[in-house]
Amino acid sequence: MLKLFHAGHEIELSPDSMIIVKRASEQDYETLANEDLKVEFDGECLYIHSPASKMHENVVFNLLAIFKTFLAQNSWSRMES
Repeated sequence: MLKLFHAGHEIELSPDSMIIVKRASEQDYETLANEDLKVEFDGECLYIHSPASKMHENVVFNLLAIFKTFLAQNSWSRMES
């Protein structure tokens, strides 16, 4: 769950939520954007995506490990030919 705090209130959002902030500035974008939060800015609005779930992160990690192994094995076989 994503928790937002504003003016003494707390809101919990499900993992498939998106927050849209209208009339945002580039400064707003720079304040919110970091490696843990996916934020897009189109010049008018901020689009804040909910973070990936743990299950999603595990699937991506496992796929990357499979690709890494595959590429390492195939790179060596090409170099030997």
